[in-house]
Amino acid sequence: MNKYFRVIVIVISICWSVSSLAQNKDLTNSKWVFNFGKCQDYIKFKKQNQYEFFSCETGDTVFGFYKLNGNSLILKQVKGVYDKEFPIKSQHRTPQIKFRLIINNDSMWFIERWELNMNNKWIKSDFTFSKNYLFKKDK
Repeated sequence: MNKYFRVIVIVISICWSVSSLAQNKDLTNSKWVFNFGKCQDYIKFKKQNQYEFFSCETGDTVFGFYKLNGNSLILKQVKGVYDKEFPIKSQHRTPQIKFRLIINNDSMWFIERWELNMNNKWIKSDFTFSKNYLFKKDK
């Protein structure tokens, strides 16, 4: 019985891995935009579950990793394009933040944000996102 249990666990693990890869492949090389008129924020999804986010308002680009689970997307922001210009402990460096977004067809929007506390634990922020901050898949 123990032998069969291990085989079942291995098969389920393989199926889950293949499913996760297939889902992430759907986002790879895609670009999602929010238009401000003549300016736009965008999220580009790259290989190896990496993403790039550009903010039109700040002119800043941040980079991180993503994980897709069904229609829920987690972004983990890890660094900014200007970080190298500031000392490691500077408050001006890009903070590590996690975001959860929902994807529905060709639309995507932010719904949650987590920040690291003083003990290096993720806590859910009370930050609220505008319902109008809706990204559309760039075709």
